[in-house]
Amino acid sequence: MHRKPVFPAFAAALAALATGCEWTGTSSSDSWSGSYDAMNFSGSYRSAATLESGSADSSETTVSVREVVGSYNNSTRKYAGHLSHTPVNLASVQIQLGGITFTGDGSGNLTSDYGAGKVSESGAWSVDLDATPTETTGNHEEPVTSEHLGSINKGTLEFNKGHLKKIPIKRGSLVVTSSHGLTWNDGGSGILKCSDSEGGGTVEYEAGTVTVTRPKLHAADYEEELYASYVYISNKTQESGISSIGSGSIVAIYSYGATQNSASMATSSSDITAVTVSQSGQNLSMSTNTGIVMSGKFTAVRETRVASDSGTATYNAQFQVTSAAGHKFVGTLNYDASSGHRTLNGTLTQGKAVYDVQGVGPAF
Repeated sequence: MHRKPVFPAFAAALAALATGCEWTGTSSSDSWSGSYDAMNFSGSYRSAATLESGSADSSETTVSVREVVGSYNNSTRKYAGHLSHTPVNLASVQIQLGGITFTGDGSGNLTSDYGAGKVSESGAWSVDLDATPTETTGNHEEPVTSEHLGSINKGTLEFNKGHLKKIPIKRGSLVVTSSHGLTWNDGGSGILKCSDSEGGGTVEYEAGTVTVTRPKLHAADYEEELYASYVYISNKTQESGISSIGSGSIVAIYSYGATQNSASMATSSSDITAVTVSQSGQNLSMSTNTGIVMSGKFTAVRETRVASDSGTATYNAQFQVTSAAGHKFVGTLNYDASSGHRTLNGTLTQGKAVYDVQGVGPAF
Protein backbone atom coordinates (compact mmCIF):
# COMPACT_ATOMS: atom_id res chain seq x y z
CA MET A 1 0.00 0.00 0.00
CA HIS A 2 1.32 3.47 -0.78
CA ARG A 3 1.30 5.35 2.47
CA LYS A 4 0.78 9.03 3.02
CA PRO A 5 2.82 9.90 6.15
CA VAL A 6 1.47 12.54 8.48
CA PHE A 7 4.62 13.07 10.51
CA PRO A 8 8.31 12.13 10.04
CA ALA A 9 8.75 8.51 11.12
CA PHE A 10 11.07 8.08 14.08
CA ALA A 11 14.38 6.43 13.14
CA ALA A 12 17.26 6.21 15.61
CA ALA A 13 20.68 5.99 14.02
CA LEU A 14 22.89 3.74 16.13
CA ALA A 15 26.48 3.10 15.19
CA ALA A 16 26.98 -0.50 16.22
CA LEU A 17 24.65 -3.09 17.68
CA ALA A 18 26.14 -5.60 20.01
CA THR A 19 23.32 -7.61 21.47
CA GLY A 20 19.64 -8.14 20.73
CA CYS A 21 16.75 -10.42 21.46
CA GLU A 22 13.35 -11.07 19.99
CA TRP A 23 10.01 -12.44 21.23
CA THR A 24 7.28 -13.80 18.96
CA GLY A 25 3.81 -14.37 20.34
CA THR A 26 1.37 -17.07 19.28
CA SER A 27 -2.34 -17.53 19.78
CA SER A 28 -1.66 -20.30 22.27
CA SER A 29 1.19 -18.62 24.16
CA ASP A 30 0.93 -15.93 26.80
CA SER A 31 4.61 -16.07 27.75
CA TRP A 32 6.37 -12.77 28.23
CA SER A 33 10.06 -12.06 28.75
CA GLY A 34 10.92 -10.06 31.84
CA SER A 35 13.62 -8.29 29.80
CA TYR A 36 10.84 -6.27 28.15
CA ASP A 37 9.48 -4.83 31.39
CA ALA A 38 11.31 -1.57 30.72
CA MET A 39 9.39 -1.25 27.42
CA ASN A 40 6.39 0.90 28.25
CA PHE A 41 4.17 2.12 25.41
CA SER A 42 1.25 3.35 27.53
CA GLY A 43 0.16 6.89 26.82
CA SER A 44 -1.64 9.10 24.33
CA TYR A 45 -0.25 9.30 20.80
CA ARG A 46 -1.13 12.44 18.88
CA SER A 47 -1.93 11.26 15.41
CA ALA A 48 -3.70 11.76 12.12
CA ALA A 49 -5.51 9.36 9.80
CA THR A 50 -5.15 9.33 6.02
CA LEU A 51 -7.75 7.51 3.90
CA GLU A 52 -5.95 5.10 1.58
CA SER A 53 -8.95 3.37 -0.07
CA GLY A 54 -12.70 3.31 0.40
CA SER A 55 -14.79 6.23 1.61
CA ALA A 56 -17.76 7.12 3.75
CA ASP A 57 -19.99 6.57 0.71
CA SER A 58 -18.51 3.23 -0.31
CA SER A 59 -19.98 -0.15 0.43
CA GLU A 60 -17.81 -3.00 1.60
CA THR A 61 -16.30 -5.33 -0.93
CA THR A 62 -18.92 -7.63 -2.40
CA VAL A 63 -18.39 -11.24 -3.47
CA SER A 64 -20.21 -12.95 -6.34
CA VAL A 65 -21.66 -16.40 -5.74
CA ARG A 66 -23.22 -19.10 -7.88
CA GLU A 67 -24.85 -21.90 -5.89
CA VAL A 68 -27.48 -24.61 -6.14
CA VAL A 69 -30.38 -23.72 -3.82
CA GLY A 70 -32.92 -26.45 -4.62
CA SER A 71 -34.47 -28.46 -7.42
CA TYR A 72 -37.51 -28.05 -9.65
CA ASN A 73 -39.87 -30.42 -11.47
CA ASN A 74 -42.72 -30.35 -13.93
CA SER A 75 -45.51 -30.53 -11.35
CA THR A 76 -44.51 -27.89 -8.78
CA ARG A 77 -45.05 -24.19 -9.39
CA LYS A 78 -44.00 -22.60 -6.08
CA TYR A 79 -40.44 -22.79 -4.73
CA ALA A 80 -38.65 -21.19 -1.78
CA GLY A 81 -35.30 -21.40 -0.05
CA HIS A 82 -32.45 -19.47 1.55
CA LEU A 83 -29.23 -18.11 0.07
CA SER A 84 -26.09 -19.16 1.93
CA HIS A 85 -24.34 -15.78 2.12
CA THR A 86 -25.66 -12.51 3.49
CA PRO A 87 -26.34 -9.62 3.37
CA VAL A 88 -27.60 -10.10 -0.18
CA ASN A 89 -27.26 -7.41 -2.83
CA LEU A 90 -30.91 -7.40 -3.93
CA ALA A 91 -30.25 -5.97 -7.39
CA SER A 92 -27.76 -8.75 -8.21
CA VAL A 93 -30.02 -11.76 -7.62
CA GLN A 94 -30.91 -14.24 -10.35
CA ILE A 95 -32.87 -17.42 -9.59
CA GLN A 96 -32.66 -19.86 -12.52
CA LEU A 97 -34.93 -22.85 -13.15
CA GLY A 98 -33.52 -24.29 -16.35
CA GLY A 99 -34.18 -21.70 -19.05
CA ILE A 100 -36.36 -19.56 -16.77
CA THR A 101 -34.68 -16.69 -14.91
CA PHE A 102 -36.13 -14.54 -12.14
CA THR A 103 -34.18 -11.26 -11.75
CA GLY A 104 -33.97 -8.98 -8.71
CA ASP A 105 -35.12 -5.37 -9.15
CA GLY A 106 -33.16 -4.03 -6.15
CA SER A 107 -36.28 -3.63 -3.99
CA GLY A 108 -36.78 -7.26 -3.00
CA ASN A 109 -38.90 -8.28 -5.99
CA LEU A 110 -38.00 -11.04 -8.45
CA THR A 111 -39.43 -10.58 -11.93
CA SER A 112 -39.76 -12.93 -14.91
CA ASP A 113 -41.91 -13.47 -18.00
CA TYR A 114 -43.06 -16.67 -16.28
CA GLY A 115 -44.06 -15.45 -12.82
CA ALA A 116 -42.82 -13.41 -9.87
CA GLY A 117 -41.02 -13.81 -6.55
CA LYS A 118 -39.39 -12.18 -3.53
CA VAL A 119 -35.89 -12.02 -2.05
CA SER A 120 -34.56 -10.39 1.13
CA GLU A 121 -31.15 -9.18 2.31
CA SER A 122 -31.23 -11.99 4.87
CA GLY A 123 -31.24 -14.52 2.00
CA ALA A 124 -34.87 -15.75 1.99
CA TRP A 125 -36.28 -16.16 -1.54
CA SER A 126 -39.40 -17.52 -3.17
CA VAL A 127 -40.76 -17.76 -6.73
CA ASP A 128 -44.18 -18.61 -8.12
CA LEU A 129 -44.37 -19.85 -11.70
CA ASP A 130 -47.32 -18.75 -13.79
CA ALA A 131 -48.72 -22.07 -15.06
CA THR A 132 -51.22 -20.54 -17.52
CA PRO A 133 -50.00 -20.87 -21.14
CA THR A 134 -50.62 -18.11 -23.64
CA GLU A 135 -52.36 -19.15 -26.85
CA THR A 136 -51.43 -17.51 -30.15
CA THR A 137 -52.97 -18.06 -33.59
CA GLY A 138 -51.25 -17.15 -36.84
CA ASN A 139 -48.88 -18.27 -39.55
CA HIS A 140 -45.90 -20.20 -38.33
CA GLU A 141 -43.23 -21.27 -40.82
CA GLU A 142 -41.71 -24.68 -40.33
CA PRO A 143 -38.94 -26.13 -42.53
CA VAL A 144 -38.96 -29.66 -43.99
CA THR A 145 -35.74 -31.20 -45.24
CA SER A 146 -35.13 -34.09 -47.68
CA GLU A 147 -38.68 -35.47 -47.72
CA HIS A 148 -38.87 -38.48 -50.10
CA LEU A 149 -41.10 -37.43 -52.99
CA GLY A 150 -41.00 -40.56 -55.16
CA SER A 151 -39.02 -42.07 -58.04
CA ILE A 152 -38.82 -41.80 -61.83
CA ASN A 153 -38.46 -45.09 -63.61
CA LYS A 154 -35.77 -45.64 -66.23
CA GLY A 155 -36.96 -44.53 -69.67
CA THR A 156 -39.53 -42.11 -68.21
CA LEU A 157 -39.21 -38.34 -68.71
CA GLU A 158 -41.94 -37.04 -66.44
CA PHE A 159 -42.81 -37.51 -62.81
CA ASN A 160 -46.34 -36.28 -62.10
CA LYS A 161 -47.50 -38.08 -58.98
CA GLY A 162 -45.58 -36.20 -56.31
CA HIS A 163 -47.43 -34.85 -53.29
CA LEU A 164 -45.79 -32.99 -50.43
CA LYS A 165 -46.81 -34.17 -46.97
CA LYS A 166 -47.23 -30.76 -45.32
CA ILE A 167 -49.21 -27.93 -46.88
CA PRO A 168 -49.63 -25.12 -47.76
CA ILE A 169 -46.16 -24.43 -49.17
CA LYS A 170 -44.38 -21.11 -48.85
CA ARG A 171 -43.81 -19.65 -52.29
CA GLY A 172 -40.21 -19.85 -53.53
CA SER A 173 -39.13 -22.33 -50.85
CA LEU A 174 -39.27 -25.67 -52.72
CA VAL A 175 -36.10 -27.41 -53.90
CA VAL A 176 -36.31 -30.91 -55.47
CA THR A 177 -33.13 -32.97 -55.83
CA SER A 178 -32.48 -36.29 -57.51
CA SER A 179 -30.21 -39.17 -56.64
CA HIS A 180 -28.14 -38.45 -59.80
CA GLY A 181 -27.46 -34.78 -59.15
CA LEU A 182 -30.33 -32.90 -60.77
CA THR A 183 -32.11 -30.04 -58.95
CA TRP A 184 -35.39 -28.22 -59.53
CA ASN A 185 -35.82 -24.79 -57.90
CA ASP A 186 -39.05 -22.91 -57.23
CA GLY A 187 -38.91 -19.30 -58.31
CA GLY A 188 -42.09 -18.35 -56.44
CA SER A 189 -44.49 -18.48 -59.44
CA GLY A 190 -45.21 -22.20 -59.34
CA ILE A 191 -42.67 -23.04 -62.06
CA LEU A 192 -39.67 -25.26 -61.26
CA LYS A 193 -36.45 -24.60 -63.10
CA CYS A 194 -34.19 -27.61 -63.65
CA SER A 195 -30.41 -27.49 -63.39
CA ASP A 196 -30.40 -29.03 -66.88
CA SER A 197 -32.15 -26.80 -69.40
CA GLU A 198 -34.10 -29.77 -70.84
CA GLY A 199 -35.89 -30.32 -67.56
CA GLY A 200 -38.60 -28.38 -65.69
CA GLY A 201 -41.60 -28.78 -63.40
CA THR A 202 -44.48 -27.24 -61.47
CA VAL A 203 -45.72 -26.97 -57.89
CA GLU A 204 -49.17 -26.15 -56.50
CA TYR A 205 -48.63 -24.35 -53.21
CA GLU A 206 -52.00 -25.00 -51.60
CA ALA A 207 -52.41 -28.64 -52.69
CA GLY A 208 -48.73 -29.61 -52.48
CA THR A 209 -48.67 -31.47 -55.83
CA VAL A 210 -45.38 -31.54 -57.74
CA THR A 211 -44.46 -32.52 -61.29
CA VAL A 212 -40.97 -32.64 -62.77
CA THR A 213 -39.49 -33.49 -66.16
CA ARG A 214 -35.92 -34.51 -66.78
CA PRO A 215 -33.48 -34.59 -69.71
CA LYS A 216 -33.67 -37.45 -72.21
CA LEU A 217 -30.18 -38.59 -71.26
CA HIS A 218 -31.23 -39.25 -67.67
CA ALA A 219 -34.45 -40.88 -68.82
CA ALA A 220 -32.56 -43.32 -71.01
CA ASP A 221 -29.89 -44.21 -68.46
CA TYR A 222 -31.19 -43.81 -64.87
CA GLU A 223 -33.90 -44.54 -62.39
CA GLU A 224 -33.86 -41.58 -60.02
CA GLU A 225 -35.11 -40.99 -56.49
CA LEU A 226 -36.57 -37.54 -55.79
CA TYR A 227 -36.35 -35.59 -52.50
CA ALA A 228 -38.05 -32.33 -51.54
CA SER A 229 -36.97 -29.59 -49.11
CA TYR A 230 -39.39 -26.72 -48.44
CA VAL A 231 -41.11 -24.49 -45.89
CA TYR A 232 -44.74 -25.02 -45.04
CA ILE A 233 -47.03 -22.55 -43.34
CA SER A 234 -48.82 -23.71 -40.23
CA ASN A 235 -51.90 -21.70 -39.29
CA LYS A 236 -52.65 -23.51 -36.08
CA THR A 237 -53.03 -22.33 -32.51
CA GLN A 238 -49.79 -22.60 -30.57
CA GLU A 239 -49.13 -22.46 -26.85
CA SER A 240 -46.37 -20.50 -25.20
CA GLY A 241 -45.54 -20.04 -21.53
CA ILE A 242 -45.05 -22.71 -18.87
CA SER A 243 -46.54 -25.93 -20.12
CA SER A 244 -43.52 -28.10 -19.32
CA ILE A 245 -40.30 -27.02 -17.61
CA GLY A 246 -38.86 -30.50 -17.01
CA SER A 247 -36.71 -30.99 -13.92
CA GLY A 248 -33.29 -29.96 -12.65
CA SER A 249 -31.38 -27.85 -10.12
CA ILE A 250 -32.41 -24.35 -9.07
CA VAL A 251 -29.34 -22.10 -9.36
CA ALA A 252 -28.91 -18.76 -7.60
CA ILE A 253 -26.44 -16.14 -8.83
CA TYR A 254 -25.91 -13.11 -6.58
CA SER A 255 -23.40 -10.97 -4.73
CA TYR A 256 -23.21 -10.28 -1.02
CA GLY A 257 -21.43 -7.94 1.38
CA ALA A 258 -22.46 -5.41 4.04
CA THR A 259 -24.07 -2.38 2.47
CA GLN A 260 -23.04 0.68 4.50
CA ASN A 261 -21.40 -0.67 7.66
CA SER A 262 -18.15 1.04 6.77
CA ALA A 263 -19.75 4.46 6.62
CA SER A 264 -19.76 5.10 10.34
CA MET A 265 -16.17 3.99 10.66
CA ALA A 266 -15.12 6.02 7.63
CA THR A 267 -16.59 9.22 9.00
CA SER A 268 -15.07 8.80 12.46
CA SER A 269 -11.68 7.44 11.38
CA SER A 270 -11.03 10.41 9.15
CA ASP A 271 -11.31 12.56 12.32
CA ILE A 272 -8.86 10.55 14.43
CA THR A 273 -6.40 12.87 16.14
CA ALA A 274 -5.29 10.69 19.05
CA VAL A 275 -4.82 7.03 19.96
CA THR A 276 -4.55 6.08 23.63
CA VAL A 277 -2.51 2.95 24.36
CA SER A 278 -2.66 0.94 27.57
CA GLN A 279 -0.08 -1.85 27.93
CA SER A 280 0.05 -4.65 30.48
CA GLY A 281 2.88 -7.01 29.62
CA GLN A 282 2.19 -8.25 26.09
CA ASN A 283 -1.51 -7.32 26.32
CA LEU A 284 -2.78 -4.10 24.78
CA SER A 285 -5.90 -1.99 24.68
CA MET A 286 -6.25 1.00 22.36
CA SER A 287 -8.93 3.63 21.92
CA THR A 288 -9.33 6.55 19.53
CA ASN A 289 -10.72 10.00 20.22
CA THR A 290 -13.64 9.01 17.95
CA GLY A 291 -14.72 6.19 20.27
CA ILE A 292 -13.23 3.10 18.60
CA VAL A 293 -12.14 0.68 21.36
CA MET A 294 -9.83 -2.24 20.49
CA SER A 295 -7.92 -4.91 22.36
CA GLY A 296 -5.22 -7.43 21.49
CA LYS A 297 -1.54 -8.01 22.11
CA PHE A 298 1.97 -7.75 20.76
CA THR A 299 2.70 -10.33 18.08
CA ALA A 300 6.47 -9.84 18.06
CA VAL A 301 9.01 -7.68 19.88
CA ARG A 302 12.58 -6.85 18.88
CA GLU A 303 15.01 -5.41 21.49
CA THR A 304 18.38 -3.98 20.41
CA ARG A 305 21.07 -2.78 22.80
CA VAL A 306 24.07 -0.55 22.11
CA ALA A 307 27.46 -2.19 22.73
CA SER A 308 28.91 0.81 24.50
CA ASP A 309 26.00 1.13 26.87
CA SER A 310 24.29 -2.12 27.81
CA GLY A 311 21.57 -0.19 29.60
CA THR A 312 20.39 1.65 26.47
CA ALA A 313 18.00 -0.17 24.16
CA THR A 314 15.52 0.39 21.33
CA TYR A 315 12.33 -1.60 20.94
CA ASN A 316 10.27 -2.41 17.87
CA ALA A 317 6.98 -4.06 18.85
CA GLN A 318 4.46 -5.39 16.33
CA PHE A 319 0.82 -5.49 17.45
CA GLN A 320 -2.68 -6.43 16.40
CA VAL A 321 -5.87 -5.23 18.08
CA THR A 322 -9.52 -5.52 17.07
CA SER A 323 -12.88 -4.06 18.08
CA ALA A 324 -16.28 -5.68 18.57
CA ALA A 325 -17.54 -3.64 15.58
CA GLY A 326 -15.06 -5.28 13.22
CA HIS A 327 -12.21 -2.75 13.19
CA LYS A 328 -8.72 -4.22 12.84
CA PHE A 329 -5.60 -2.23 13.71
CA VAL A 330 -2.19 -3.73 12.81
CA GLY A 331 1.15 -1.97 13.10
CA THR A 332 4.25 -1.25 15.16
CA LEU A 333 5.17 0.69 18.28
CA ASN A 334 8.74 1.99 18.52
CA TYR A 335 10.59 3.12 21.66
CA ASP A 336 14.09 4.60 22.06
CA ALA A 337 15.16 4.28 25.70
CA SER A 338 18.00 6.77 25.27
CA SER A 339 15.75 9.63 24.17
CA GLY A 340 12.40 8.41 25.48
CA HIS A 341 10.81 8.98 22.06
CA ARG A 342 7.84 6.74 21.18
CA THR A 343 5.99 6.41 17.87
CA LEU A 344 2.99 4.51 16.53
CA ASN A 345 2.50 3.44 12.90
CA GLY A 346 -0.35 1.21 11.74
CA THR A 347 -3.20 0.42 9.38
CA LEU A 348 -6.80 0.60 10.60
CA THR A 349 -9.39 -1.26 8.49
CA GLN A 350 -13.04 -2.10 8.51
CA GLY A 351 -14.34 -3.74 5.35
CA LYS A 352 -13.29 -1.66 2.34
CA ALA A 353 -12.28 1.39 4.35
CA VAL A 354 -8.51 1.46 5.00
CA TYR A 355 -6.62 4.13 6.99
CA ASP A 356 -2.95 4.82 7.59
CA VAL A 357 -2.69 5.97 11.23
CA GLN A 358 0.52 7.44 12.56
CA GLY A 359 1.31 9.25 15.80
CA VAL A 360 3.96 10.40 18.28
CA GLY A 361 3.73 9.57 21.97
CA PRO A 362 5.02 11.50 24.97
CA ALA A 363 8.62 10.92 26.06
CA PHE A 364 8.98 8.38 28.84
